Formats: sequence, C-alpha cells, structure tokens
Amino acid sequence: MGIYIAIVAVLTVLFVILVGKTPIFEIFNDIIIIRDLMYPANIHNYTIKSIRLIDKLPGGMFRINGYGGIKRWKGIYGIKNGLYKKGYLYVENHLKGPVIELKTANSLIYINLKTEEQTKHLYDEMMSTIKFVDENELIDCQVISVWRSILVVVVFTAIIGLPSLLHLLI
Repeated sequence: MGIYIAIVAVLTVLFVILVGKTPIFEIFNDIIIIRDLMYPANIHNYTIKSIRLIDKLPGGMFRINGYGGIKRWKGIYGIKNGLYKKGYLYVENHLKGPVIELKTANSLIYINLKTEEQTKHLYDEMMSTIKFVDENELIDCQVISVWRSILVVVVFTAIIGLPSLLHLLI
C-alpha cells in the first residue's frame, strides 16, 4: 500500500507540472500550432477571422474544462458575450495584459505569455507570418483537440481508484 501511495504522489506531481507547463507556439504562413499536453491545437489560416492585441481578458469567463491557478488559466472556458459560447485560453498571467485575441470561424482563443514583451513578440510574429484568407474562404471547423485532456484525466482517475477496485475484488 505504501508503494502505491508513493506512485500516486509522484504521478500527481508530474501531472501538475505537465499541465502547468507553458505551451509552445509555432507560427507558419498557413497554420499556428500550439503544442500543449492537455490542449493542443492546429489553427489553420482558413479558419482565422482576426488576430488582435487587447489590453486584458474580457470579463464574464468561467471554466468548463481546464486549469485555473492563481495567475495561469488554460483550457476551455465559457464566454458570456453573446456571439461565442466558449473560448480557449493559454494565459500565463490573467492579471496583466496584453492578451492576443484570435477569432476563428467558431471560437475565440486567448493567449498571454509571461511578459508583455513575449506576448507582443508572439503577436508580431503571427501578424507578419500568417497568410490571411478572404472572408468568403473561411471554413468553420474545430481547432482544439480535447481528446487528450479527457484521456489524461481518465487514466489518472483509474490509477487513483485502482486500490479501491482491487480491495473490492479481493
């Protein structure tokens, strides 16, 4: 039993470290790739309506599936603004701006890095690299892959619940 507790403790620490890790953003002329353990995304240029730099996150957000720490918010959040029902956050410090707001055909994505300079640099890279398409060429499609976050939570829950299940079977 002691070994199991140690394994669960180590896995919990690894889970928290990996979930809290800053995503890697790769910008190409036709796609933005967000490399993240829980919320990876491929945002193709034919789904992007606009990219702009705003002073701060809009109000009225609530977490649906994600991580909400003292400063860092990451995952799927509900948005109460009428046009969009949910948004995806990759926010390192929700207390400070600026924030990149990326509108796609069916969702909002907010990105904020650790410093103002890093956020502005990523925004400038997006604006100078992405080849935008005309409004009539936009395609409505899902950009965020949530299967991985669900799988990680299910596996983690199974590992934690294993001793109880074994105890019932024995």
